[in-house]
Amino acid sequence: MLNFNQLAWESSEINGEYGYLPEHEHYEAIVAWLRTGRKIWSNRTGDITETRITFSGMRYDAIVRYRHTDGLIGWIFREVGTYEV
Repeated sequence: MLNFNQLAWESSEINGEYGYLPEHEHYEAIVAWLRTGRKIWSNRTGDITETRITFSGMRYDAIVRYRHTDGLIGWIFREVGTYEV
């Protein structure tokens, strides 16, 4: 089983953003995991979409950043109820 907190910390910097590209071995598992959550909000600015996702029974939500040009996806965890747009 993947540790998504560890993956977030170990992500590589790619053109000024941290995350994983579609060719990474865990990319599909990361996307599948993120889809299990419920979107709270989403905001697109230029090439970046930032989305807050909450997961049932978890103390933390994920703030996900997706770069459209190359599919880079990265996330950080925030305590439920913090970090509003």
